[in-house]
Amino acid sequence: MWRKLVCLMILCLAVSGALGVRAWSFEFNEGMDGWTTGNRIESIEAQDGNLVIQIAANSADPFVNGPQGSWDGDAITGVEFRIRFSADTTGVGGPALYYFPAAGQHGSFGYEIFEPGEWNIVYIDFLGDPQGGDSPMPWGGEISRIRIDFPDNIPEDYTVEIDWVRFVDDRILQNNFEYPGLQPWELEGQGDINAFTESLDEYFSGVASMGATGLGSDKYHALSQDIVGGLELEKGTLVSVVGAVKIPADSWDANSDLWFRIREFDGSAENLSPNTPVTVFDEWFQFQSTLELKYEPAQRSELKVQLYSKNPEGKVFFFDDIFVDIKMPEEIPIENPGWPVNAMKLSAGQSIVIDGDVSATEYEGAQVLVMNRDTVRGIADPFFPQFNHNGNLTNLNMIDNTSLEDFNASYYFMWDDEYFYAAVSAQDDNYSFVGPDPNGSDTLQFVFAENPSIKQAGSMYIPTIAPAGPDGTILAKNDFGGWLTTEIMGQSEFAGKIDADTSDWMVEIKIPWSAMQGDFANDVFPPHTGDEVGFAVLAIDYDNGALEWFSCNNPTFPWESQGVESMFFIEADTNISEWALY
Repeated sequence: MWRKLVCLMILCLAVSGALGVRAWSFEFNEGMDGWTTGNRIESIEAQDGNLVIQIAANSADPFVNGPQGSWDGDAITGVEFRIRFSADTTGVGGPALYYFPAAGQHGSFGYEIFEPGEWNIVYIDFLGDPQGGDSPMPWGGEISRIRIDFPDNIPEDYTVEIDWVRFVDDRILQNNFEYPGLQPWELEGQGDINAFTESLDEYFSGVASMGATGLGSDKYHALSQDIVGGLELEKGTLVSVVGAVKIPADSWDANSDLWFRIREFDGSAENLSPNTPVTVFDEWFQFQSTLELKYEPAQRSELKVQLYSKNPEGKVFFFDDIFVDIKMPEEIPIENPGWPVNAMKLSAGQSIVIDGDVSATEYEGAQVLVMNRDTVRGIADPFFPQFNHNGNLTNLNMIDNTSLEDFNASYYFMWDDEYFYAAVSAQDDNYSFVGPDPNGSDTLQFVFAENPSIKQAGSMYIPTIAPAGPDGTILAKNDFGGWLTTEIMGQSEFAGKIDADTSDWMVEIKIPWSAMQGDFANDVFPPHTGDEVGFAVLAIDYDNGALEWFSCNNPTFPWESQGVESMFFIEADTNISEWALY
């Protein structure tokens, strides 16, 4: 029997795997994620993120069919969906969720809607006894399809909107308290396990709930269990505990508290989801408490769901259908990605001394390229505002992990009729050389190609300069095998420095245009004002011998069939209509 459902917004999870999609969110108006008309449906379409279904008055047995699939009924413990009816359907027969095992026959579970015109969340527990037919097939084994049935014979045309549908898996066990014992739940806080007992008189669904007897509203006591697979979840994952609670009015006082929460622990510090608000008494209500994981899996020692409460001594409140919802971090697509670069021509009388001291003053006029966690992805370029930065990292979570003290680099690119100048001034907290080549360290590295469409490493230069190699002296190289092999470093001037106190470092190089003539199919050097070539910057940060942060102004490595970006050679008064000059 279902009790009153309170509108609750829960983040939707889309999971793909060998057993198929296990959630549908109807986010795109172009399709319905495989859901189709079943019976007595006037129309069905995806609209504004919902599946919108029109049903004519007095329709008998209206329903929609879910996609054909293959789902593991032994691992999936329930289904939930967010639904809204335009008509009052309270007490009307017909609403049910049907399922069809691959082995044949079917089963169903009924549901009720108590808030017409409002969003309701329906949670159906597959561990209970199914209805539907004289001998319904129980939930289990391979499931081929589900369908959702709506109320029968409503005397007016009405609309059904479904926001999302998703299966619930076994991230936690024993979530409906309908069989003896509490395992794998364990006691947390004060008191003893006997404060938690099964109740057959109160339940949100099924036949039982768990009653928590208070120790006094100054004492926390709780049930807790590990979240299955919780130590492998990515940083940034959203983890929610969702469930149903009934609190008799006399089981609550001014000092009471309800804190059904997710707890992440790294061995020394807790990351906790917020307290559960309580505004309803003497009725069942649903809740959600969500936590964004902030530790990498290697740092995380525990991830638990905890049912914490404080209530007056001897007073009982009830909870039921506790489950955990996982939403993996999403990589937000970057619109109009790109990171072109301007090389500014030296002004009349300007000169650059290659001595390892890099400053904005010396490189006055350069359009500085700043590479750090705040600039690397998804922001508009200051000099080409129509492009959004799409720097690549070996792990996107490194963006959050890399403070400005850990890596914050300013790059300068300039030119004159004889030379190309490149420099970097990097704020760093740990200069590290792994080697044996300079790209195995904190380094200045960039790529030159004849034009931005070049995708083969054999048509690229990759000058690379580490400020201090294994013997403490600067180390430079441009031929790593498979690249343009002209040894341009021997014809160039370069220098670097490391601050012994801070580990901040600098590198600069002056390359004669003559060193890079003859290797491209067409000579593009020395350039002329307004010329464009292929170019990419790579920012590399090793800490304690490990590659901690990598980025480049390209979706991936330039030589991995993605090509490079653009470098434009400009002067202070250059005016090209395709891009803005700041």
